[in-house]
Amino acid sequence: MGYVATCVTNGAEAIAQMEQQTYALVLLDLRMPGKTGFEVLSNIRPNHPNASIVMVSGWVSFEFASTAFRLGADGYVAKPCTLGYLAERVQYAQELRASANDRINRRELPTAGAAYYITGEPW
Repeated sequence: MGYVATCVTNGAEAIAQMEQQTYALVLLDLRMPGKTGFEVLSNIRPNHPNASIVMVSGWVSFEFASTAFRLGADGYVAKPCTLGYLAERVQYAQELRASANDRINRRELPTAGAAYYITGEPW
C-alpha cells in the first residue's frame, strides 16, 4: 500500500500522535482502551481535514457506520477482512477525501453583494 505505519495502543496516544505529526491516512479502531474511536475521530477530524480516516471495527452495525460517517470518517471496514479489501477501502476513502478537498479548494470567495450560502439556503 506504500505507507509507513505508526502504531499506538489507545485513543489518547492516537490524539497525541496526531498533534505531533501530519498523516495522510488514519486507520482507527472503534474500540480502544481509554477513548473510543468515535471520541478520537471527533477530536482529530477538525484539526486534520486532509487526512483520510477509515474506521475499522469488529462490530458490524448500520448505526456505528452512520455515526462514523457523520463524525467525518471517509470509510468504515468491518473486521475480519482481507488485506485486499482493506486496500480497496483505503483507496476509495482517499479518493473521496481528495475529491472533497478539491471541491473546497476550488470554491471561490463570493464577490461583494453576492448571496451567501451557508446551509444551502441564501440569506
